Amino acid sequence: MTTSAGLRTVLTVPARFRGPEGTANGGWIAGALAGTLSGTLDGSHALEVTLRRPVPLETELAVGNVANSASLSHGGQALAEAIPVAEDVTATWHAGTARC
Repeated sequence: MTTSAGLRTVLTVPARFRGPEGTANGGWIAGALAGTLSGTLDGSHALEVTLRRPVPLETELAVGNVANSASLSHGGQALAEAIPVAEDVTATWHAGTARC
């Protein structure tokens, strides 16, 4: 979960959000990192999240924000980053197109 520790923001991934052995689930990481940008973007922006390295569980990870991007790191190594992309993500739905 995301918390502020002094002037830095940290993210700790609970073990229940485990992906491959000993590491965090990539989808959870992407959503959590994107969530750190919720105050800087208006919600209609698509985000691209790039996972750079396996993310450890139950470890304080540093969250950095520069302009409208976010990064996740541990021990000086970049683990993931989220950036907005120029794409309209307004959902459109047309009757009769949904299939199960």
